[in-house]
Amino acid sequence: TIEMKGAVIATATVTGNNGTVDTLTFQVTNTAAGEAIDLSVGNTIIRYTDNNQVHNLDATGEFTATGIGTDDDDSFLERGEVFEIQIPGMVALLNPDLTTDQTFTLEVIPPVGAVLFIQRTTPISLETITNLD
Repeated sequence: TIEMKGAVIATATVTGNNGTVDTLTFQVTNTAAGEAIDLSVGNTIIRYTDNNQVHNLDATGEFTATGIGTDDDDSFLERGEVFEIQIPGMVALLNPDLTTDQTFTLEVIPPVGAVLFIQRTTPISLETITNLD
């Protein structure tokens, strides 16, 4: 099973009250007794949902999962490792864009184990980097 480790960070291309989110970044880890989970694109799917749309991110370039810290340079999230998941290019992916004061959901769906459900609401004004927790 995957669990969150830290905050969800939004990076905006346009800031202020009319801000637009271009990238979402968050970190995950494996639960204490969890099996290794393949976080490579295609094996793990991330489903993005808001009031206007649903997108399954399952193609190369739609998200990245990169081990940070003491990882062993493979795509498997193993006990004691932390992976950073980044969803870039959201302005190109979403129509309409993810903007201010909008609730969205991310579901990280691994090939085995439970789904990680993340729901956040963007603030009424976006900075270049905004912590969504």
